[in-house]
Amino acid sequence: FGYGITGAGSGNIAITTWSFVDNGSDWDVTLTTASNHGVSVGESATISGNSFVYEVTLVPGETESLEGSWDGVQVAITGTATTSYVFNVTQPSRYDGTSWIDQYQSLGSLDGTLSITRSTGTAHTDSFSAIEFHAGRVFYGGMKNQEFSDTILFSQIADGVEKFGRCHQDADPTDEEFNALTSADGGTIIIPGMSGVMNMISTRTSLLVMAREGVWEISGGQRGVFTADGYSVRKLTDSGCSAPLGVQRIEDSVVYTGPNGIYIIAPNQFTGQLEATSATEKTIQTLWNEIPTAQQERMQIMYDPAIRRLHFLYGPDGTTVGITVMLVFDARIGAWTKYTFDAPADNELLTGFVLADAVDSSNNQRLKFIYKASSTTVNFADFDQTSFNDWDGTNGPLPYIVTGHDNLGDWQSRRQAPVITVMSKRTETGYTASGNGWSGDNESSTLMTAYWDWTDDAVSGKIGAQQQVYRQVRQFVPSGASDVNGYPVVVTRNKVRGRGRALQLRFDGATDKDSHILGFSTNYKVVQEKT
Repeated sequence: FGYGITGAGSGNIAITTWSFVDNGSDWDVTLTTASNHGVSVGESATISGNSFVYEVTLVPGETESLEGSWDGVQVAITGTATTSYVFNVTQPSRYDGTSWIDQYQSLGSLDGTLSITRSTGTAHTDSFSAIEFHAGRVFYGGMKNQEFSDTILFSQIADGVEKFGRCHQDADPTDEEFNALTSADGGTIIIPGMSGVMNMISTRTSLLVMAREGVWEISGGQRGVFTADGYSVRKLTDSGCSAPLGVQRIEDSVVYTGPNGIYIIAPNQFTGQLEATSATEKTIQTLWNEIPTAQQERMQIMYDPAIRRLHFLYGPDGTTVGITVMLVFDARIGAWTKYTFDAPADNELLTGFVLADAVDSSNNQRLKFIYKASSTTVNFADFDQTSFNDWDGTNGPLPYIVTGHDNLGDWQSRRQAPVITVMSKRTETGYTASGNGWSGDNESSTLMTAYWDWTDDAVSGKIGAQQQVYRQVRQFVPSGASDVNGYPVVVTRNKVRGRGRALQLRFDGATDKDSHILGFSTNYKVVQEKT
């Protein structure tokens, strides 16, 4: 995309002689020009028409004549804008033991102007923000320059690192005879209307291009394999991607975030073709719509494949570095939860990542967070701990769950829920002697509150009393500190007063206590209306 560099020197000047100093692994080459070349140290010039012939010994008694040249763009390393021009080159292979046959076969000329060869070209200073390996090639996209914001470049088949930057065909397209495009060549793909590439993900046989104005699929042509002379482009959805880090591969699917919500791109169960579906439309769409655009654009996604959970991290605004909220999506059951990081400004959470396979996910060690420990250091944190204090030494926000409004599908009849049965996971790990008895280690606490008729204020008289629903209903006397009661599930029956057309429950945790709800059931009693 840079079509030459404008130099400060003079135009074509004849080279009268040249010499070199052998530094062992490199050479300092000095050219002498017929007049002042005008190029200073650090500037470049173009050498053309230079050639020389030298003799090299391959094996004792056998020699071979080879031709070399200094043609190309060279950077001046010493001297001033006079007739002396010095540049450095790595010693070419097979130059050892050189005996000259004709050092000055063709001296050529030096051009210090480095004029742009294509007058309509543009020299770009920005780089690619999205790079992905796909189909044995490297794909580049995401230039901010408006002229190339809709352009994807792909390299030649990368059978060596030198091919990574060759986004062009191997043959000269202007050659009269050998100018054909081959399947292994590089090239460009222009997709009008993308308005900027956020990220690219390779999945199955397709490359997904996540752009501001939608998502496109680049796949193979009739043969099903991407080649320079055979590929197809298909738009999957108009729902664009707004966050470069808000893209994550999940097995054979891809998740991304955008202004309209969170989307999953996965194969259709009948056709096998990729399609995009919303993961928030019927669940947390209202919450997503409340997130400001500046926060959505800084969204980060982490995925733990062992427990199939997606973690969406974002901060309080579009300028603050710290992260304060994490949305968690459990792909196994389709449930969303929200986690809030209540850390002070001097201990803010910066980012997070997932370890591939270093530790066991059951210990909550895969998910790692990086936070600012001080003004000069950062540290790591994870969920693998038994205390209830966060990295800043304080007790984090207490957990809570609010259920939906339950009305049994009937919006007219009033009902009572005299008994609600709650099932909780037993968290006691043992007992400690206390006076003449025993006290449980690592006890839980879960508080339940009932809300009738969509109320949100106690003045309505429709909010019930808060009550403890984690209770050991069977007396247990351990024989030792490591004994437990043998019931891994704690089941309690809890009376609820009041009545109404709809019931909503809120469960709250307590300070320094576990709270693990397995489920609950409601025993309704329909109240017959008097006529």
